[in-house]
Amino acid sequence: MFYLGWMYSCLYPVGLGLVIGCVSERHEWIEKLVGPMTYFQLPISGAFFMVDWLPEHAQKFALLVPSVNAYEMIRAGQFGPGVHVHYNIAYTTFACFALIAIGLMLCRQVHKHLVIT
Repeated sequence: MFYLGWMYSCLYPVGLGLVIGCVSERHEWIEKLVGPMTYFQLPISGAFFMVDWLPEHAQKFALLVPSVNAYEMIRAGQFGPGVHVHYNIAYTTFACFALIAIGLMLCRQVHKHLVIT
């Protein structure tokens, strides 16, 4: 489970990077949002909290972030039955591969507009 969570914690940024990279290639103002966006995403990434610590109504929203699921899988593999973790493998797989697919489609579109100097 540890390695599966680690794999998802690599796939999510790859998909996000593809999407942000392609969109920022077409719109320069997006580049200026990347820094603040990463700082705002850090507290909700799941690195500093466990989903079990949150109230039940907040747990559903926390699990919508793929990195939270990945960190929970890593914790499950690291600590085993010693901790109560929450994650959804199907959702995380869909979210990561959907981001990668969207990013690759955007790369195909952006490729037509690149000027290599």
